[in-house]
Amino acid sequence: MLRQLLIEREQRLNQMEADLAREMEEITTVYLDTNHWVNLRHCVLGSARAKAEYYEILKLLERLIAQKRIVCPLSAPIFQELMKQSDEMTRRETAKLMDRLSGRTCLQFPLLLILSEWRHNVWQVMLHRKERCDFPVWTKAGFWAGQQLVLKDVEFWSVRNVSDIDRWIDNMWSRGFEQLQAMPGHEHDPPELIASFIEEINNVTARSKAKTKSFEENCKAERLGLLNSLKEEFFNEPLPMKGIPPIEIFTSFVDGDNDWTLASLQVFAKIASAIVQSNRKTEEHDMYDFLHAAGALVYCDVFFCDNPMANFFVSKPLEFNKVYKTIIVSRPVEIIDYLKGLICE
Repeated sequence: MLRQLLIEREQRLNQMEADLAREMEEITTVYLDTNHWVNLRHCVLGSARAKAEYYEILKLLERLIAQKRIVCPLSAPIFQELMKQSDEMTRRETAKLMDRLSGRTCLQFPLLLILSEWRHNVWQVMLHRKERCDFPVWTKAGFWAGQQLVLKDVEFWSVRNVSDIDRWIDNMWSRGFEQLQAMPGHEHDPPELIASFIEEINNVTARSKAKTKSFEENCKAERLGLLNSLKEEFFNEPLPMKGIPPIEIFTSFVDGDNDWTLASLQVFAKIASAIVQSNRKTEEHDMYDFLHAAGALVYCDVFFCDNPMANFFVSKPLEFNKVYKTIIVSRPVEIIDYLKGLICE
């Protein structure tokens, strides 16, 4: 009985996310990396470090949000970087600003988003479909780290009043980063997958070998590596068939030329391929930029990042602005011009 009740509540949350997705279809999604959030916070606090152009950017963002033209969604990497701010007052003010400009809307936790991409890749291969499928991309900030998985924990709910389940869902749905940043015990060390990814693409021997191959050959190797690193998670996902899954499920990603097949991983694979063929060294802060990119480039309309990353993402061999039709902007004057073009007089 409890298991069925949890399934029903999970369906309720799925419906809430589906309703949110429909709202997001009608609005321009503008993703800001952490650097821009910090510059906007300086303006909110009237800091001596505030820049005049960011006062104008903040004014334009607030005007467009009031007109329901845009939203500035949050994400797991944004929260992780927020929690690196050691000053409690400025961290809280940054979180309040994030909640205000995002409406507490958040991209799904990266691993959950990748698993959704995997499930739909399986269905597309099995049903021989070429079109993109819809799956949950958006949630609320309270579910930034995949907290919805708690609804699968029968043991957790068995010692609680079942009427608490709906209250828990509603409470998590209404939470913002301001509340979350005040909770104790948060660890912001990079996940093991990130650490291993950094080690791999900085490996001198591997980079030397990679330079003898083409960009596409390196992309294929990176896709295979990412697939292997996530194979346990993928194999734990229920598949729409019995027995051994067809090899096409894997080759459609590793060997295929569809940039929307496991799109988040495609972004990582291409970034890694571009780096190993260059002299660029990757640091932890770069990885957060890449995590921002994996969500923003694929699922948002506009990506405001820093200038070096913007140049990296729009230049060959990546050209993500062409691949995913995403507007990538970095310099304040470009941001102001873009936002002014969205204003309804």
